[in-house]
Amino acid sequence: MLEGMNTYQWAAPARSRAKRAIPRKADRHAVGQLVFGPGNGQCLGYASHLEYKVAICAIYRPDVIDVEEQLEGVRYFLPSLPVGKQNPLHYIDFRVTKRGGHRVGLIVKPSCRVTPEFRAQVRAVAVAARGKLVDSVCLVTEENINRIELANAEFMHEVRFPDPESDAVLASFLPTMMEACRISDIVRQTGLGDRGFAAVLRALTQQALQFDRRQRITFDTVVWPAERGQVQ
Repeated sequence: MLEGMNTYQWAAPARSRAKRAIPRKADRHAVGQLVFGPGNGQCLGYASHLEYKVAICAIYRPDVIDVEEQLEGVRYFLPSLPVGKQNPLHYIDFRVTKRGGHRVGLIVKPSCRVTPEFRAQVRAVAVAARGKLVDSVCLVTEENINRIELANAEFMHEVRFPDPESDAVLASFLPTMMEACRISDIVRQTGLGDRGFAAVLRALTQQALQFDRRQRITFDTVVWPAERGQVQ
């Protein structure tokens, strides 16, 4: 090994916390796993492309601190269930924990498969799970996915790994910001180039910087320091 060369010691991320096995492959839909969070990261599996979109959007929402997949099964009651038959078992797709501690269970389903019967099932699952696994339950379809939010979340995810040098330069620059400015202005003033753009995205993820989340992130996106609110 060359003397003085920087070395990187890889460590495995934390294993998936799913209580039900997620298939390794499927013929008609996507399955996979992503890693998120600080340090070595946390593995999170998904059993469809829609589940991936829901998970990545939830992970990068500013009020969310954790996302878990495939919670332990919960048995729920349906009035239509034949007498003597055991209550059916349902695995909630994701549990999203917010900063205030509120836990939201997400049941993900394509809109074409959401029938009145399935909505009744979701309501029954919510009654059974509330106060135990989650505090509330939401049904999520592709109609709930905001394309701008998804694009921004994927962008943030792509540059999540720290770059200590550029991150330190940006951290030193932020206290000098006297007004809101475009990302391109920060990149130019710090002299970091593309690495500066990635550093700004990480600062947005960590909420050291804020931006209008209704807009897609570009070099022209206006940002401002979080502790000052929106600087004029």
